[in-house]
Amino acid sequence: MLFLYRLFFIQSFTTRQIFFVTMGLIILGTEIGGCSQSFWMLLAGRIIQASGTCVLMALLTNTIWVITPLAQRGTAIGMIGLVVLSAPAIAPTFAGIILQQLAWRWLFFMILPFLILALVLGAVCLKNITIPIKVPFDIMSLGLSILGFGGILYSISMIGMNGFSIIYMVEGLIGLLGLAAFVYRQMSLKIPVLQLRVFAYPMFSLGVFLVMGCMTLAFAVALLTPMVLHDVMGLSVFMTGIAMLLGGIMNGVTALIAGKLFDEIGPKRLIVVAAILMTATAWGFSEMSSSTSLWIFILLNCFILISIAAIITPAQTNGLNQLPKRYYSHGTAVMLTLQQLAGGLGTAVFVGIMAIGEKKYLQTTVYSDNIMQYAITTGFNNAFKVALVLSVMVLIAALFLKRGVTRCGDE
Repeated sequence: MLFLYRLFFIQSFTTRQIFFVTMGLIILGTEIGGCSQSFWMLLAGRIIQASGTCVLMALLTNTIWVITPLAQRGTAIGMIGLVVLSAPAIAPTFAGIILQQLAWRWLFFMILPFLILALVLGAVCLKNITIPIKVPFDIMSLGLSILGFGGILYSISMIGMNGFSIIYMVEGLIGLLGLAAFVYRQMSLKIPVLQLRVFAYPMFSLGVFLVMGCMTLAFAVALLTPMVLHDVMGLSVFMTGIAMLLGGIMNGVTALIAGKLFDEIGPKRLIVVAAILMTATAWGFSEMSSSTSLWIFILLNCFILISIAAIITPAQTNGLNQLPKRYYSHGTAVMLTLQQLAGGLGTAVFVGIMAIGEKKYLQTTVYSDNIMQYAITTGFNNAFKVALVLSVMVLIAALFLKRGVTRCGDE
Protein backbone atom coordinates (compact mmCIF):
# COMPACT_ATOMS: atom_id res chain seq x y z
CA MET A 1 0.00 0.00 0.00
CA LEU A 2 1.13 3.56 -0.73
CA PHE A 3 1.10 4.64 2.93
CA LEU A 4 3.83 2.09 3.82
CA TYR A 5 5.85 3.16 0.79
CA ARG A 6 5.72 6.88 1.64
CA LEU A 7 6.20 6.31 5.39
CA PHE A 8 9.32 4.24 4.67
CA PHE A 9 10.76 7.00 2.46
CA ILE A 10 9.95 9.84 4.88
CA GLN A 11 11.71 8.06 7.76
CA SER A 12 14.66 6.63 5.82
CA PHE A 13 15.91 9.62 3.79
CA THR A 14 16.59 13.34 4.23
CA THR A 15 14.09 16.02 3.28
CA ARG A 16 16.07 17.11 0.22
CA GLN A 17 16.63 13.56 -0.99
CA ILE A 18 12.91 12.80 -0.83
CA PHE A 19 12.03 16.10 -2.52
CA PHE A 20 14.36 15.60 -5.48
CA VAL A 21 13.34 11.97 -6.02
CA THR A 22 9.60 12.69 -5.81
CA MET A 23 9.79 15.78 -8.03
CA GLY A 24 11.86 13.77 -10.50
CA LEU A 25 9.19 11.07 -10.56
CA ILE A 26 6.42 13.63 -11.08
CA ILE A 27 8.29 15.33 -13.94
CA LEU A 28 9.16 11.98 -15.55
CA GLY A 29 5.56 10.76 -15.27
CA THR A 30 4.29 14.01 -16.77
CA GLU A 31 6.65 13.72 -19.74
CA ILE A 32 5.67 10.09 -20.34
CA GLY A 33 1.98 11.02 -20.16
CA GLY A 34 2.38 13.82 -22.66
CA CYS A 35 4.39 11.70 -25.09
CA SER A 36 2.37 8.49 -24.68
CA GLN A 37 1.38 6.56 -27.78
CA SER A 38 -0.92 4.04 -26.11
CA PHE A 39 -3.23 3.65 -23.15
CA TRP A 40 -0.68 1.55 -21.25
CA MET A 41 2.04 4.14 -21.73
CA LEU A 42 -0.35 6.82 -20.49
CA LEU A 43 -1.26 4.65 -17.50
CA ALA A 44 2.43 4.11 -16.71
CA GLY A 45 3.00 7.86 -16.75
CA ARG A 46 0.10 8.46 -14.39
CA ILE A 47 1.33 5.74 -12.00
CA ILE A 48 4.80 7.30 -11.91
CA GLN A 49 3.22 10.70 -11.24
CA ALA A 50 1.15 9.25 -8.40
CA SER A 51 4.12 7.48 -6.82
CA GLY A 52 5.91 10.81 -6.53
CA THR A 53 2.89 12.85 -5.50
CA CYS A 54 1.78 10.56 -2.65
CA VAL A 55 5.19 10.80 -0.96
CA LEU A 56 5.52 14.53 -1.61
CA MET A 57 2.14 15.28 0.01
CA ALA A 58 3.11 13.31 3.12
CA LEU A 59 6.49 15.06 3.19
CA LEU A 60 4.73 18.43 2.97
CA THR A 61 2.44 17.76 5.94
CA ASN A 62 5.21 16.22 8.05
CA THR A 63 7.58 19.11 7.32
CA ILE A 64 4.96 21.71 8.22
CA TRP A 65 4.33 19.87 11.50
CA VAL A 66 8.01 19.83 12.44
CA ILE A 67 8.84 23.47 11.66
CA THR A 68 5.61 25.25 12.65
CA PRO A 69 4.98 26.36 16.26
CA LEU A 70 1.93 24.83 17.92
CA ALA A 71 0.03 28.14 18.01
CA GLN A 72 0.36 28.62 14.21
CA ARG A 73 -0.27 25.12 12.89
CA GLY A 74 -3.91 25.75 12.03
CA THR A 75 -2.94 28.62 9.74
CA ALA A 76 -0.16 26.53 8.17
CA ILE A 77 -2.45 23.57 7.47
CA GLY A 78 -5.07 26.04 6.21
CA MET A 79 -2.58 27.36 3.65
CA ILE A 80 -1.99 23.80 2.46
CA GLY A 81 -5.75 23.31 2.26
CA LEU A 82 -6.12 26.49 0.21
CA VAL A 83 -3.86 25.03 -2.47
CA VAL A 84 -4.86 21.37 -2.25
CA LEU A 85 -8.61 22.01 -2.21
CA SER A 86 -8.71 24.88 -4.73
CA ALA A 87 -6.55 23.22 -7.37
CA PRO A 88 -8.91 20.29 -8.12
CA ALA A 89 -11.79 22.75 -8.42
CA ILE A 90 -10.00 25.05 -10.85
CA ALA A 91 -8.34 22.27 -12.86
CA PRO A 92 -11.45 20.92 -14.65
CA THR A 93 -12.39 24.40 -15.87
CA PHE A 94 -8.92 25.09 -17.24
CA ALA A 95 -8.74 21.57 -18.66
CA GLY A 96 -11.98 22.27 -20.53
CA ILE A 97 -10.53 25.47 -21.99
CA ILE A 98 -7.31 23.70 -23.01
CA LEU A 99 -9.16 20.80 -24.64
CA GLN A 100 -11.31 23.21 -26.65
CA GLN A 101 -8.23 24.86 -28.14
CA LEU A 102 -5.39 22.33 -28.01
CA ALA A 103 -4.67 18.58 -28.07
CA TRP A 104 -5.04 16.58 -24.84
CA ARG A 105 -1.25 16.21 -24.57
CA TRP A 106 -1.07 19.86 -23.52
CA LEU A 107 -2.75 18.89 -20.25
CA PHE A 108 0.65 17.41 -19.40
CA PHE A 109 3.01 19.73 -21.25
CA MET A 110 1.56 22.94 -19.80
CA ILE A 111 2.36 21.97 -16.22
CA LEU A 112 5.97 20.94 -16.94
CA PRO A 113 7.38 24.52 -16.62
CA PHE A 114 5.73 24.87 -13.20
CA LEU A 115 7.14 21.54 -12.05
CA ILE A 116 10.64 22.49 -13.20
CA LEU A 117 10.33 25.87 -11.46
CA ALA A 118 9.29 24.09 -8.24
CA LEU A 119 12.30 21.80 -8.54
CA VAL A 120 14.67 24.78 -8.93
CA LEU A 121 13.11 26.66 -6.00
CA GLY A 122 13.38 23.55 -3.85
CA ALA A 123 17.05 23.13 -4.77
CA VAL A 124 17.73 26.73 -3.68
CA CYS A 125 15.47 27.09 -0.63
CA LEU A 126 14.73 23.67 0.87
CA LYS A 127 16.72 22.51 3.90
CA ASN A 128 16.93 19.18 5.68
CA ILE A 129 14.75 19.30 8.79
CA THR A 130 14.64 15.64 9.84
CA ILE A 131 17.25 13.03 10.70
CA PRO A 132 16.90 9.75 8.75
CA ILE A 133 16.54 6.59 10.79
CA LYS A 134 17.02 2.96 9.81
CA VAL A 135 13.54 1.52 9.35
CA PRO A 136 13.04 -2.18 8.47
CA PHE A 137 10.60 -2.74 5.62
CA ASP A 138 8.42 -5.71 6.54
CA ILE A 139 7.24 -7.58 3.45
CA MET A 140 4.50 -9.39 5.37
CA SER A 141 3.05 -6.04 6.51
CA LEU A 142 2.99 -4.89 2.90
CA GLY A 143 1.19 -8.04 1.77
CA LEU A 144 -1.37 -7.90 4.58
CA SER A 145 -2.07 -4.20 3.93
CA ILE A 146 -2.72 -4.90 0.24
CA LEU A 147 -5.00 -7.81 1.12
CA GLY A 148 -6.84 -5.85 3.82
CA PHE A 149 -7.38 -2.41 2.33
CA GLY A 150 -7.55 -3.69 -1.23
CA GLY A 151 -10.09 -6.37 -0.39
CA ILE A 152 -12.36 -3.99 1.50
CA LEU A 153 -12.31 -1.32 -1.20
CA TYR A 154 -12.83 -3.82 -4.01
CA SER A 155 -15.76 -5.44 -2.21
CA ILE A 156 -17.48 -2.14 -1.51
CA SER A 157 -16.88 -0.95 -5.08
CA MET A 158 -18.40 -4.11 -6.56
CA ILE A 159 -21.40 -3.97 -4.22
CA GLY A 160 -21.91 -0.33 -5.14
CA MET A 161 -21.92 -1.10 -8.86
CA ASN A 162 -23.67 -4.46 -8.95
CA GLY A 163 -25.58 -4.81 -5.69
CA PHE A 164 -25.11 -7.33 -2.86
CA SER A 165 -23.64 -10.72 -3.69
CA ILE A 166 -22.24 -13.58 -1.63
CA ILE A 167 -18.98 -13.40 -3.59
CA TYR A 168 -18.50 -9.69 -2.85
CA MET A 169 -19.37 -10.24 0.82
CA VAL A 170 -16.78 -13.01 1.08
CA GLU A 171 -14.18 -10.76 -0.58
CA GLY A 172 -14.99 -8.04 1.93
CA LEU A 173 -14.67 -10.53 4.82
CA ILE A 174 -11.27 -11.62 3.49
CA GLY A 175 -10.28 -7.95 3.39
CA LEU A 176 -11.37 -7.46 7.01
CA LEU A 177 -9.40 -10.52 8.09
CA GLY A 178 -6.36 -9.21 6.21
CA LEU A 179 -6.71 -5.84 7.93
CA ALA A 180 -7.03 -7.53 11.35
CA ALA A 181 -3.89 -9.55 10.62
CA PHE A 182 -2.08 -6.36 9.57
CA VAL A 183 -3.03 -4.67 12.87
CA TYR A 184 -1.90 -7.73 14.86
CA ARG A 185 1.39 -7.78 12.93
CA GLN A 186 2.10 -4.12 13.72
CA MET A 187 1.34 -4.58 17.42
CA SER A 188 3.66 -7.60 17.62
CA LEU A 189 6.65 -6.09 15.77
CA LYS A 190 9.41 -4.54 17.90
CA ILE A 191 9.70 -1.72 15.36
CA PRO A 192 6.32 -1.53 13.55
CA VAL A 193 6.13 -0.27 9.99
CA LEU A 194 3.07 1.76 10.96
CA GLN A 195 2.72 2.85 14.60
CA LEU A 196 -0.92 2.18 15.45
CA ARG A 197 -0.49 3.45 18.99
CA VAL A 198 -1.41 6.86 17.62
CA PHE A 199 -5.02 5.78 18.18
CA ALA A 200 -4.38 5.78 21.93
CA TYR A 201 -4.66 9.58 21.71
CA PRO A 202 -8.41 10.32 21.82
CA MET A 203 -8.40 13.64 19.96
CA PHE A 204 -6.39 12.07 17.16
CA SER A 205 -8.87 9.19 16.87
CA LEU A 206 -11.80 11.60 16.93
CA GLY A 207 -10.08 13.81 14.35
CA VAL A 208 -9.59 10.80 12.06
CA PHE A 209 -13.31 9.99 12.30
CA LEU A 210 -14.31 13.58 11.50
CA VAL A 211 -11.91 13.81 8.56
CA MET A 212 -13.04 10.44 7.17
CA GLY A 213 -16.70 11.41 7.43
CA CYS A 214 -16.11 14.68 5.63
CA MET A 215 -13.91 13.12 2.94
CA THR A 216 -16.55 10.48 2.28
CA LEU A 217 -19.11 13.24 1.80
CA ALA A 218 -16.69 15.38 -0.25
CA PHE A 219 -16.22 12.61 -2.81
CA ALA A 220 -19.96 12.09 -2.97
CA VAL A 221 -20.46 15.77 -3.71
CA ALA A 222 -17.67 15.82 -6.29
CA LEU A 223 -19.13 12.82 -8.17
CA LEU A 224 -22.89 13.27 -7.86
CA THR A 225 -23.44 17.01 -8.30
CA PRO A 226 -21.91 17.13 -11.82
CA MET A 227 -24.32 14.34 -12.87
CA VAL A 228 -27.31 16.44 -11.81
CA LEU A 229 -25.96 19.60 -13.44
CA HIS A 230 -25.27 17.82 -16.72
CA ASP A 231 -28.04 15.20 -16.97
CA VAL A 232 -30.91 16.90 -15.13
CA MET A 233 -30.28 20.62 -15.60
CA GLY A 234 -28.87 20.21 -19.10
CA LEU A 235 -25.56 22.06 -18.71
CA SER A 236 -22.69 21.28 -21.05
CA VAL A 237 -19.54 19.68 -19.65
CA PHE A 238 -17.74 23.03 -19.73
CA MET A 239 -20.60 24.91 -18.05
CA THR A 240 -20.86 22.16 -15.42
CA GLY A 241 -17.23 22.85 -14.56
CA ILE A 242 -17.96 26.58 -14.35
CA ALA A 243 -20.98 25.96 -12.11
CA MET A 244 -18.84 23.91 -9.71
CA LEU A 245 -15.91 26.32 -9.79
CA LEU A 246 -17.28 28.75 -7.18
CA GLY A 247 -17.81 26.03 -4.60
CA GLY A 248 -14.34 24.63 -5.16
CA ILE A 249 -12.66 28.02 -4.75
CA MET A 250 -14.68 28.77 -1.61
CA ASN A 251 -13.70 25.35 -0.30
CA GLY A 252 -10.01 26.27 -0.51
CA VAL A 253 -10.48 29.78 0.91
CA THR A 254 -12.51 28.37 3.81
CA ALA A 255 -9.68 25.97 4.66
CA LEU A 256 -7.35 28.95 5.15
CA ILE A 257 -9.89 30.90 7.20
CA ALA A 258 -10.74 27.84 9.31
CA GLY A 259 -7.06 27.27 10.03
CA LYS A 260 -6.65 30.81 11.34
CA LEU A 261 -9.84 30.56 13.41
CA PHE A 262 -8.61 27.28 14.88
CA ASP A 263 -5.48 29.00 16.17
CA GLU A 264 -7.62 31.70 17.80
CA ILE A 265 -10.68 29.90 19.22
CA GLY A 266 -9.87 26.19 19.10
CA PRO A 267 -11.70 23.39 17.28
CA LYS A 268 -15.01 22.74 19.01
CA ARG A 269 -17.14 25.81 18.26
CA LEU A 270 -15.83 26.03 14.71
CA ILE A 271 -16.46 22.37 13.87
CA VAL A 272 -19.87 22.22 15.57
CA VAL A 273 -21.14 25.23 13.60
CA ALA A 274 -19.72 23.78 10.37
CA ALA A 275 -21.30 20.39 11.10
CA ILE A 276 -24.70 22.04 11.63
CA LEU A 277 -24.32 23.79 8.25
CA MET A 278 -23.27 20.52 6.59
CA THR A 279 -26.27 18.70 8.05
CA ALA A 280 -28.70 21.41 6.89
CA THR A 281 -27.17 21.40 3.40
CA ALA A 282 -27.29 17.60 3.12
CA TRP A 283 -30.99 17.80 4.03
CA GLY A 284 -31.46 20.44 1.31
CA PHE A 285 -29.86 18.17 -1.29
CA SER A 286 -32.01 15.24 -0.14
CA GLU A 287 -35.16 17.30 -0.82
CA MET A 288 -34.04 18.62 -4.23
CA SER A 289 -36.34 18.13 -7.23
CA SER A 290 -35.80 18.32 -10.98
CA SER A 291 -37.36 21.82 -10.93
CA THR A 292 -34.90 23.20 -8.36
CA SER A 293 -33.27 26.45 -9.49
CA LEU A 294 -29.70 26.22 -10.77
CA TRP A 295 -28.65 29.01 -8.41
CA ILE A 296 -30.11 27.24 -5.38
CA PHE A 297 -28.22 24.09 -6.39
CA ILE A 298 -24.97 26.06 -6.75
CA LEU A 299 -25.50 27.70 -3.35
CA LEU A 300 -26.11 24.33 -1.71
CA ASN A 301 -22.93 23.03 -3.35
CA CYS A 302 -21.00 26.04 -2.00
CA PHE A 303 -22.38 25.64 1.52
CA ILE A 304 -21.59 21.95 1.80
CA LEU A 305 -18.04 22.43 0.48
CA ILE A 306 -17.51 25.35 2.89
CA SER A 307 -18.68 23.24 5.82
CA ILE A 308 -16.48 20.29 4.79
CA ALA A 309 -13.37 22.50 4.63
CA ALA A 310 -14.28 24.15 7.95
CA ILE A 311 -14.28 20.70 9.58
CA ILE A 312 -11.35 18.94 7.88
CA THR A 313 -8.68 21.59 8.52
CA PRO A 314 -9.23 22.07 12.28
CA ALA A 315 -10.04 18.38 12.90
CA GLN A 316 -6.81 17.27 11.21
CA THR A 317 -4.76 19.93 12.96
CA ASN A 318 -6.27 19.25 16.38
CA GLY A 319 -5.79 15.50 16.05
CA LEU A 320 -2.16 15.67 14.99
CA ASN A 321 -1.44 18.29 17.68
CA GLN A 322 -2.02 15.71 20.41
CA LEU A 323 0.64 13.36 19.06
CA PRO A 324 4.21 13.46 20.39
CA LYS A 325 6.90 14.45 17.92
CA ARG A 326 8.12 10.86 17.44
CA TYR A 327 4.69 9.93 16.04
CA TYR A 328 4.29 12.83 13.57
CA SER A 329 5.19 10.80 10.48
CA HIS A 330 3.00 7.87 11.59
CA GLY A 331 0.05 10.13 12.41
CA THR A 332 0.36 11.85 9.04
CA ALA A 333 0.51 8.48 7.25
CA VAL A 334 -2.57 7.20 9.09
CA MET A 335 -4.53 10.41 8.47
CA LEU A 336 -3.71 10.57 4.74
CA THR A 337 -4.31 6.84 4.22
CA LEU A 338 -7.72 6.84 5.89
CA GLN A 339 -8.66 9.97 3.91
CA GLN A 340 -7.98 8.01 0.73
CA LEU A 341 -9.90 5.02 2.08
CA ALA A 342 -12.83 7.32 2.93
CA GLY A 343 -12.71 8.73 -0.59
CA GLY A 344 -12.93 5.23 -2.02
CA LEU A 345 -15.81 4.40 0.31
CA GLY A 346 -17.61 7.61 -0.63
CA THR A 347 -17.19 6.89 -4.31
CA ALA A 348 -18.45 3.32 -4.08
CA VAL A 349 -21.24 3.77 -1.54
CA PHE A 350 -22.85 6.96 -2.78
CA VAL A 351 -22.58 6.20 -6.48
CA GLY A 352 -24.04 2.77 -5.71
CA ILE A 353 -26.95 4.23 -3.73
CA MET A 354 -27.67 6.70 -6.51
CA ALA A 355 -27.57 3.94 -9.14
CA ILE A 356 -29.89 1.71 -7.12
CA GLY A 357 -32.32 4.61 -6.66
CA GLU A 358 -32.34 5.31 -10.39
CA LYS A 359 -32.88 1.66 -11.27
CA LYS A 360 -35.72 1.24 -8.79
CA TYR A 361 -37.47 4.39 -10.07
CA LEU A 362 -37.23 3.24 -13.69
CA GLN A 363 -38.64 -0.20 -12.80
CA THR A 364 -41.65 1.16 -10.90
CA THR A 365 -42.60 4.20 -12.99
CA VAL A 366 -44.47 4.46 -16.28
CA TYR A 367 -42.32 5.86 -19.07
CA SER A 368 -42.47 9.62 -19.68
CA ASP A 369 -40.44 12.19 -21.60
CA ASN A 370 -38.41 13.28 -18.56
CA ILE A 371 -38.18 9.91 -16.85
CA MET A 372 -34.36 9.83 -16.77
CA GLN A 373 -34.17 13.27 -15.14
CA TYR A 374 -36.64 12.14 -12.48
CA ALA A 375 -34.75 8.88 -11.98
CA ILE A 376 -31.40 10.64 -11.52
CA THR A 377 -32.99 13.12 -9.10
CA THR A 378 -34.49 10.27 -7.07
CA GLY A 379 -31.15 8.48 -6.87
CA PHE A 380 -29.46 11.75 -5.87
CA ASN A 381 -32.05 12.32 -3.10
CA ASN A 382 -31.52 8.80 -1.77
CA ALA A 383 -27.75 9.24 -1.69
CA PHE A 384 -28.02 12.46 0.28
CA LYS A 385 -30.44 10.94 2.76
CA VAL A 386 -27.55 8.66 3.69
CA ALA A 387 -25.25 11.70 3.62
CA LEU A 388 -27.64 13.38 6.06
CA VAL A 389 -27.21 10.49 8.51
CA LEU A 390 -23.42 10.73 8.13
CA SER A 391 -23.57 14.51 8.76
CA VAL A 392 -25.53 13.97 11.97
CA MET A 393 -22.89 11.45 13.12
CA VAL A 394 -20.17 14.03 12.45
CA LEU A 395 -22.14 16.65 14.40
CA ILE A 396 -22.54 14.33 17.40
CA ALA A 397 -18.84 13.44 17.34
CA ALA A 398 -17.91 17.14 17.20
CA LEU A 399 -19.64 17.71 20.55
CA PHE A 400 -16.92 15.64 22.26
CA LEU A 401 -14.00 17.68 20.88
CA LYS A 402 -11.34 19.21 23.09
CA ARG A 403 -8.20 21.06 22.08
CA GLY A 404 -5.54 18.46 21.31
CA VAL A 405 -2.35 19.14 23.27
CA THR A 406 0.59 16.78 23.63
CA ARG A 407 0.67 15.27 27.10
CA CYS A 408 3.52 16.21 29.39
CA GLY A 409 6.42 13.78 28.92
CA ASP A 410 5.27 12.56 25.51
CA GLU A 411 7.66 14.68 23.51
